[in-house]
Amino acid sequence: MDSKKLSLEGGHFVRALLSRAEEDARRIRDGATEEARTTLGEARLKVEALREERLFEARRRAERKLSRQMSEARFQTAAERTRLVDDAVSRTFREARRALGELRGGREYKTVFGRLLEECLAELPAETRVKLVIDPRDQATLERELGHRDLPIAAVARGGPFLGGLKAGDEAGRFEIDNTFEARLDARASEIRVRLGKIFLGQ
Repeated sequence: MDSKKLSLEGGHFVRALLSRAEEDARRIRDGATEEARTTLGEARLKVEALREERLFEARRRAERKLSRQMSEARFQTAAERTRLVDDAVSRTFREARRALGELRGGREYKTVFGRLLEECLAELPAETRVKLVIDPRDQATLERELGHRDLPIAAVARGGPFLGGLKAGDEAGRFEIDNTFEARLDARASEIRVRLGKIFLGQ
């Protein structure tokens, strides 16, 4: 209520008093209402900010979880693909070894053995005193090859067992050429693995 003088004449005093009181009440009410609106507005902003923060954190958690799951899935997929490739390579080598092991009993083996022998000798330095290492089962095959060829063979040793083929080196043992079926197959291992890997990758 302001400091203006109230009229003391008759009933004007009471009416004036009530009027001033109502004005003060309205002013206080309006001020309180505005303050309440401001407080409520600030509270809503804080709630909205908190909700956005929580939504953001929830999204971040969900994204991190999804990222972990994707990484785990990629790792598991890669591990499974590696296992499949390993299994395929193992099966391929088992089948190849079985087939090569059976080759010795056929007519073709004599031709293959002769070609492998020539390759060994071609890789050795000229005038080398050659030492051959063969599987004992190939003794007769080697003797037939030596019977109609003029080859610089100084010694023949037994080795193996080999699936097929032979080894050749100098008599002093300074170097050796491994032309066994096993060595030829192992030399293709990386190529076989890459080709099988491409199949599993869909290439």
